[in-house]
Amino acid sequence: MISEEKTCTRCKKSKSTDEFGKYHSPRYNVSGFQSMCKGCTAYLSNIRYHSNPAANLSQKKASAKWQAANLPKVYANQKRYRERLAAKNNTVLKTIPIYYAANIQAREEITQDSSIVQLDL
Repeated sequence: MISEEKTCTRCKKSKSTDEFGKYHSPRYNVSGFQSMCKGCTAYLSNIRYHSNPAANLSQKKASAKWQAANLPKVYANQKRYRERLAAKNNTVLKTIPIYYAANIQAREEITQDSSIVQLDL
């Protein structure tokens, strides 16, 4: 990908477009990229989050209240997320049970081996 240059409106530094977030719709910005670089966006987001803990707490409470009132929607969203994740990582999810099945005997030998010292913490 050919990297173009863009100037951040906050730090005023000219940076590669790889360092700017993308807009999915060109109606917000002609270039298709956000006006602030990712570093400045993250910095301001962090400042905003830590400057008003009461607002963050009230948002968390409101979210928990909505989730409690809309459990079917929450469960449907979680199911959709798990299905997308499974499709994305299909090969990994398929190999994990095979790995564990192939190593059952080795795990049993390790747990029964008296030379291994188990620490109680």
